[in-house]
Parts: sequence; structure tokens; C-alpha cells
Amino acid sequence: VRLPATGWGALAAAGAALALLATCVVTQGFGPDRPRPNSLLYVRDEVKGEALWFSADPAPDAWTRTVLGDDPERAPVADYFPPRGDEPAMVAPAPGLGIELPTVTVVADRTRGDVRTVRFRAESQRSAWRLQVRLPRKPLAACTVGGTRLDRAALAEQTGGADDVVLHHYGAGAFEVGCEVPAGTRLPVDVADYSLGLTPPVAELVGPRPRNTVPVAFGFLPEDSVIARTREEI
Repeated sequence: VRLPATGWGALAAAGAALALLATCVVTQGFGPDRPRPNSLLYVRDEVKGEALWFSADPAPDAWTRTVLGDDPERAPVADYFPPRGDEPAMVAPAPGLGIELPTVTVVADRTRGDVRTVRFRAESQRSAWRLQVRLPRKPLAACTVGGTRLDRAALAEQTGGADDVVLHHYGAGAFEVGCEVPAGTRLPVDVADYSLGLTPPVAELVGPRPRNTVPVAFGFLPEDSVIARTREEI
């Protein structure tokens, strides 16, 4: 388990990386020997009841235009990449493909006095490389992740630029989190999983990536991926 870099430093670094990418894409010459970085992501968002394409590139290119169109809408995508905040990305409706959603399973639940401790497992059903778990900060007294107990002060640092607590897990295995909340409190768990690259059903819709392009690769900034998001109240 890896907890993400947090706070203004991480947000500033992410913004600087994106600005650098945008500058390079717009101002530098590209060709077969110098591929242009670009990005395209597909999202199945069960929370919002929609599927969408999005890209953080400055403008559509010949490849992304096939699904984004010539003049796509701009909207925030912070639900999937908290460090972006309100910074808009290019978005367009996408066809529903029935991408499998991650699951949330309660593995332990007890109440002692005025504290409820609930432990849950978040798991990708498609062996995605990364899981993101978001929890509302207000009811949380503490969370235990990978054997480490995070109190309110520590949780305040685990935001990834969002108002919520944001936790990440890398690898195809399950991610277990234990949370302490006031007795009787239900806890909404927002979980999304991220594939590495476009999976075959999605890639077939957009066609092969042109040979003179390469995927953007900035870690917490949008890169080619299929994202599935759901929310469970436990």
C-alpha cells in the first residue's frame, strides 16, 4: 500500500507537470522521430450514471478527435484525478460498455461505546493496476491502512487536493481499510479502479494509437486508462 503525496506541494507539482506538458505539446515540433504525447481515458461512472471520454491534452488531435469531436466540452475531472481540482479537461459522452465495477465488502464491523469500527475490502474485478478510495472526512476519527493508524491530523494530509480523504492502492490485489466513526454512522465509500492503458473493448472504439504519438505518463495526471467508479454505503 502506498499513500499518495499530499497537500499543496503535491498539488503544485502536479500542476507544474501538466503546464510543462501543455507547453511542450503546443510549442515543440513532433514527428515520427519525436512522438507527440497525448492522452485518452474512458470512464464508467456508476455514481453519476454515465460513461464518458476525457483527455487533459490542450486540444484534440487526429486520434482523440475521433471520440472527442472537434470542439469538445470542457469540465473538471477531479472525481478521478483530485490533484486537478477545478481545472477542466476535454470531455465527451461515451457508449456504455459494461466495464466491471470495483467492489466494496465489509469484513468486520463492531461498535464499542460511542465508536463504530468498520473494516472493508475494496477490490478491482478486472485486475486494474490502481485503486482509489475516497471517504468523507467529517465522520472519520481514524483509519487504519496497511497496519498504520491515521488519526484526524494524518487523514487531513491524505486529500490529494480534494475535500475528502483520498487513499491509493497499487497492484491487482484487494485493498483493506479500517475506519473509526461515531456509533450508528453509515460510511459512504467511493472507489474507482484504473487500468494501465485502454483495454481491448475500449481501444476498439477509438482505433490504434498513431505511430507518431506516445501516452502521457505523469503518474497522478491523466494518462491512457479505463476507469470504473462506484459508491457503496456501509
